[in-house]
Amino acid sequence: MNRDFYFRGRGFEGSFTIEELKREWRQAEPVMGLDEKTIGSCGWVNYNAPGLDGGRRLHDFKIMLAFEENGKKIEPAGLDAETGRITGTGLMRLIVPQFQPSPPDLPKYADPACREKIPERFHFTQDYDHNGGRSSFLIIAVRIHPLPEGTRDFEWEKIRGSLARDEKIVFFGAIQSGETE
Repeated sequence: MNRDFYFRGRGFEGSFTIEELKREWRQAEPVMGLDEKTIGSCGWVNYNAPGLDGGRRLHDFKIMLAFEENGKKIEPAGLDAETGRITGTGLMRLIVPQFQPSPPDLPKYADPACREKIPERFHFTQDYDHNGGRSSFLIIAVRIHPLPEGTRDFEWEKIRGSLARDEKIVFFGAIQSGETE
């Protein structure tokens, strides 16, 4: 399968076809009561949206690049010089829905004491779509395939620190001017 769009972020890279980007993905019903507020430190689910109903499935969803969350600009991200970890989540964040709807499952490496407190049906299941691995913070480069003939890949890695610091994003590859779909 030809991968048309290639995203790079700090510690992340992923590719999507144009068909995957255009498609609306069916989502599952939210499962309420698995958050930290309800079950304490073992809670891991946070829908971060008011008014959800556990009896109604979430709206179909597309892959998107987000600059705002709940009407506010996403907090700019940076790299902690000591740890190399990302701080913040923006300037742009890649949001990827589940491609195969499944209920939330306790993270694979959760505290064993939590596994004892959480019902078995919510224990980690390898076959579920764990879309969190495809969603990413601090997107700094997007390559659109195919690269035009006679061009070479842009070496964004050499300037990734300054891209993050200066809140810049590089789009390169098969970019056309004019009208798009």
